[in-house]
Amino acid sequence: MRRLSFVILALLPLAAGAQKKPRSSAEQALIDINTTLISALATGDAAALPALLAGDLVYTDPSGAAQSRAQLLSAIAGGYRVQTSTPEITRVHIDGNLGLLDFQSKTAGAGGDSALVKWSSVYVLRAGRWQLTSLHSTGAPIQPLRSAPTPATIVRPPSPLPVTSPIRTPTADMDRRMTARATGTFEVETKPITPYNTSAGAGVGRFSIDKQYHGEIEGTGKGEMLSAGNPASGSAGYVAIERVTATLRGKKGSFALQHSGTMDKGALSLTISVIPASGTGDLAGIAGTMNIIMESGKHSYIFDYSLPKTE
Repeated sequence: MRRLSFVILALLPLAAGAQKKPRSSAEQALIDINTTLISALATGDAAALPALLAGDLVYTDPSGAAQSRAQLLSAIAGGYRVQTSTPEITRVHIDGNLGLLDFQSKTAGAGGDSALVKWSSVYVLRAGRWQLTSLHSTGAPIQPLRSAPTPATIVRPPSPLPVTSPIRTPTADMDRRMTARATGTFEVETKPITPYNTSAGAGVGRFSIDKQYHGEIEGTGKGEMLSAGNPASGSAGYVAIERVTATLRGKKGSFALQHSGTMDKGALSLTISVIPASGTGDLAGIAGTMNIIMESGKHSYIFDYSLPKTE
């Protein structure tokens, strides 16, 4: 079986340090497109969104659940809205046909408390037009929340709603955890190994995974993958378990990642998350999600994670 083309994705490396020079016209144009997109998500502008969203879009909500382009558009049509104040751009970077925007916004609670929502968006320039290929949001309290924020960070209409899982609003429990982001690059090698089901027509592939992580994660990843389908036709699926043994920003230990991906006629849906209670050493109690994408043969990662705070 052919190796799945979408298994190894990469994300544009973050620009180092805060941006100090004036923004270029290309950067400002990307900011304007992002503003239009966020407005469309807030108002439910179903006419504007399709042109702004790439076919391989992956949207990850604060709970770590991922939605594909089709799932997000269906949710918007059903009344799903993302409410946010005017975005404050914290980082913009363009590298060839890839663009990265980090921004944040605040929501206010009825008791006067406020919460901060952080966003990371990745755009790809295709046929002269920027399209969103990845959007990730995280919520963290600015002050202890005494009541549910109004409006909520993300507002959902009455059920049923075609979303992959409930979206969590910030809670006081987040005060007891340290949240952070790690970025870097990696190399990967996959090799076919004998699957359990070798009968004719089974169509199941099995592969070993060997990764070498660089950057804020320094170490190795080893795992196994099962795949089925026909990537050449644009439709396939895979699951994998990967054990990462590494130093994460000075903390040594290991944790397991669970991969789940499908590709339906070229449209990708991918979720990679830390398996609960899999952390060891300094990384005991770790939770988080990883976004990866492959562009021009380069592999990178953005790992949003949290760890229990040490007293």
